Amino acid sequence: MEKQQASIDGVQKEHKLNVVKDVFFQGRRIIGYELNYVPSQSYFAGKIYFVNGKEREARFLKFKKSEEALAKKIFTQTSKLNHAWILKPYFFAYYEPQNIWILCYDRFDQLLGEMVDDEDPAILLRTNNPDRLIRWWRNVIRNLLRAVKHIHFHDLFHMGLEDTRNYVVVSNGIRIINVQNSLEDLDDPVYPEQVNSWRIKDLKALRNMLRKNILLPGYDSWLDRNYFFDFFDNEDYEYCAYVKQLKNHPFLLTHAERRQWFVEIRLLVNESELKRILDDRAFDEYRDWNWFKDKAPRIQRTYKDPNNKYDGKSVRDLVEFLKDVYLDGEEAADTEVRRSYMKFLNQIYAFI
Repeated sequence: MEKQQASIDGVQKEHKLNVVKDVFFQGRRIIGYELNYVPSQSYFAGKIYFVNGKEREARFLKFKKSEEALAKKIFTQTSKLNHAWILKPYFFAYYEPQNIWILCYDRFDQLLGEMVDDEDPAILLRTNNPDRLIRWWRNVIRNLLRAVKHIHFHDLFHMGLEDTRNYVVVSNGIRIINVQNSLEDLDDPVYPEQVNSWRIKDLKALRNMLRKNILLPGYDSWLDRNYFFDFFDNEDYEYCAYVKQLKNHPFLLTHAERRQWFVEIRLLVNESELKRILDDRAFDEYRDWNWFKDKAPRIQRTYKDPNNKYDGKSVRDLVEFLKDVYLDGEEAADTEVRRSYMKFLNQIYAFI
């Protein structure tokens, strides 16, 4: 390959791709690239060129000359994954004009950390309802949980999900980049408990990133969010069930989905199991629940309806009562139930 020369304006003009193995994208061989080198940036905009004369926008992450092994490891591990919410790299190569290694990814808009710096999370996260996460972020968080599970099911671990530089913003969501650890990094012999521990560390790192950077850090009274964060500490679940419970947590549900979940509790557990759950001491504070001082009118109306009979004492009766409140309406009912019995809803979810 001809010696690479950096142009005055920082744009490396098109040159041949110097890699050991041919690189393909959607069946087309990549033969070259160019990038706009800016010394202060951690990644650069540029293009990749195909053997048929076509071109495509790309992004190039920067690694120091001494970080060749790291760049190669990230490229090797992340390339094994094929998931909608994990950005797959094209190649890594040595960029001679600046004595750095570059890792080429498909085009993305910005790093997640840049979006956090540019925007007020309070504007990004919530609707007119003061404690309701908008649909875009509900979908993003669910998709990230799916992506982490995909990483784990390929015997890989990220181990860097607390860092916003390992997420990129694309037009329809957020994708994970820079996966670098695998089972080979664990002590030999590998024990299932150790594998599970590393998986949980990844999920908690995602939680910590959301808590510190995205979901209104410093706003302590967002109870739904707090219960969601707390749920990450429920490590007694089998791994797949654990991830499923996180994805379907009430915090990530729409009002209609929450309503549907609560109405169908009897389909999730049989009557004897529900009784066993509600007899737990965690629900002792709800043994006498029929006080309605400062309660919403819809809740009072349902309780006083002569067609409904509640003893106002048993927790099982409270479940039946809240189901009737939900059946009485949709979004307004969900808002009132969450305002008055949010803790109860989250406790039931943690047990079922």
